[in-house]
Amino acid sequence: MKKTKQKLLVAAVIYGCSFSAGHGFCTVEAADADRDDTDHVYDLPALTIVGERKITFAGDMIETKSTTGILGEKDSLELPYSITTVSQKAIETFSTPQSGVMDTLSLIPSVRASSNKTVHSVTIRGFHQNGYSMYINGIPGAMSSGNLPYYWIENATVVSGPNLGVNGTNLADTIGGSINFRSKRAQAKDNTDFRLSYNGGSSFEEGVDIGRRFGANKEYGLRVVANHIGGETVQENKDLTQNNLFINLDHQGKRSTTNLMLGYSRIRYEGGGDGFSVGNITSLPKAPDTGKSYTPSWLYHTYRDTWIILNHDQKLSDHIRAYANFGYHRFDYDKYYEGTPRLTSNDGDFSIGAEYWPLGHTRVYFGTGLRGDFRTGKVNHEYIIGVDKNWVNRDSGGGNLWSGTGNLYRSNSWPSIPLPDYQPPLQFKQQMTGYHIVDTMKFMDDRLQLTLGLHGHQSSYTRVGQTRQDSRATSPTYALSYQFTPEVMAYISHSESFNAGTLVSGASYKNKGDVLPPTKTKQDEIGVKIKKGDFVNTLSIFRIRKANNIDVERADGKYRTNDGEQKNTGFEWGFTGKASKRLDLVGGMMYLNAAQTKTQNGTNDGKAVSGTAKFSSTVGAVYHPDQAWSLISRISYLGSAKLKNETLHVPSSWKLDLGASYETKMGTTPVTLTLMCYNVTGRDYWVPVAGTDGLQLSAPRSVSFAANFEL
Repeated sequence: MKKTKQKLLVAAVIYGCSFSAGHGFCTVEAADADRDDTDHVYDLPALTIVGERKITFAGDMIETKSTTGILGEKDSLELPYSITTVSQKAIETFSTPQSGVMDTLSLIPSVRASSNKTVHSVTIRGFHQNGYSMYINGIPGAMSSGNLPYYWIENATVVSGPNLGVNGTNLADTIGGSINFRSKRAQAKDNTDFRLSYNGGSSFEEGVDIGRRFGANKEYGLRVVANHIGGETVQENKDLTQNNLFINLDHQGKRSTTNLMLGYSRIRYEGGGDGFSVGNITSLPKAPDTGKSYTPSWLYHTYRDTWIILNHDQKLSDHIRAYANFGYHRFDYDKYYEGTPRLTSNDGDFSIGAEYWPLGHTRVYFGTGLRGDFRTGKVNHEYIIGVDKNWVNRDSGGGNLWSGTGNLYRSNSWPSIPLPDYQPPLQFKQQMTGYHIVDTMKFMDDRLQLTLGLHGHQSSYTRVGQTRQDSRATSPTYALSYQFTPEVMAYISHSESFNAGTLVSGASYKNKGDVLPPTKTKQDEIGVKIKKGDFVNTLSIFRIRKANNIDVERADGKYRTNDGEQKNTGFEWGFTGKASKRLDLVGGMMYLNAAQTKTQNGTNDGKAVSGTAKFSSTVGAVYHPDQAWSLISRISYLGSAKLKNETLHVPSSWKLDLGASYETKMGTTPVTLTLMCYNVTGRDYWVPVAGTDGLQLSAPRSVSFAANFEL
């Protein structure tokens, strides 16, 4: 099979060369950003600008404008929040075959990839987050739980910290921040791209990306992106098969813009995951060979996603626009799944089980409102009035099938278990309605800005066979910023995140079946943004307070409450730009002190939150010896962490990636060739998962090669 794939790759390259030479295709630029040199001027809203060239800071890694949910598109240097939009170029340069776009997001100091190779998993300011918490085109909870490749993504925006004042209502937790992925849209210049890549092991990828604009004024756009990935990964006995199709349609009129994204994805990952939990051990075993598998080869995860996402913006007058956003996402997770291996001895012994646990989510979102502006005296007001609603139905169920034992440093063999035929029943329904009003007041020729917001939320939770539970909360947000010079802005802000109350389960609790009151996560932040020449620096200090569930003993028994608390305090420095004429830099560092401040009986007050490192840093560099060549490097560092109330120590780790990119022509067809080596030194290490006693194994050394043809 491996030889067959290699032959197909060579044949496709030869065919692409001969075809382009024989038909005399015209030269087109290598990247979307370069394709858009011819600007088309439209009266456009924030979410649907597709016909003009993207503006980035020097180095082309970070975009100057960020799409900020209900606030629309804004200049990132003017926003009183820690917000970063990584460009398509950064995504293409720094995404990896193992963790995809999550590795690119780690260029942002607040974000750290959790090295999970099967699901979208990151931490933001010390809080774990998965696909349920992420956005697509402003629609909350729309991202797949499975690890989608980056091929369909135009950019990704990260807002650090709880941010009801920035993004719409999300049923999932967005405590540490939010991530919004924007789908590719047709650009001013047509494109037809064909991609072939070798992803390590015997895994290959084929992809096509076609964009066209139509109409007398090019007001209609179509972008079709499709790719296939198949073969054994760099880890033994682990196979990945992916089929993805995304279709984006847009219309740009004089008074309205509309964007429709349709998507389908199927991902099958055979061989189990790479997560571990920690049992009753006194010392963490040394990380084993990450190129090997520590789960049965017959385990698998299958993800199926279907999307319909619609964004519309309508100009009502010179000072008022109406918007409406709709999202449908059906997600099915059919898994023959290992119970996470549990380390049981200092010598690397572990226990493991298998479950059949399929689940499905049907998520529907609708949001609408008005954006506008008006003046009162010398004060200019920019306001948002909006309402949105989320619905989710969850099907879930399954059972235990098998259990066994293994060791990290010895060969393991396990029996294959027959797969039962099981359809998961409806588990629960949940709804959440949000109400938003935000006013940004601008004084002193817009140098001084005051933002005030009020957000109300009402949630209902119905578990099958139980009474519906309702919860409500109101959350204020506010921010103050001052533009000292065109290059220097300072701000102070307060933001919050609303979390619906969780259901108490477990026979030992006296309040079993109750839904706990809603909780708020609150953040206070001070920051400064500085642009000096071709370099941009952002610095921020933050404090986040989050309510935690704890057990409380009362006279009549044990109760589960949300009276606990953790406090994450930290400092971030992010940078991007040109260090010299030929050297582009992007990255940053974070210091984080995550502490438990209110625990059961005060037993663990002051102790570190499990899995949180105090120091982390990532620096990406691209050096251009000439116009054709680019030399790529990235070094990432993660400091040591504690587990199980500081009884276990996870050592610090670092990783080096190196590569090169070369732009050339085959006949008249522009081709970009990219060779990358990830984890060059082949280091094996544990990656802690923030807020848990869980661990992930690092990705092994791997080599990838990609060829992109601009037909």
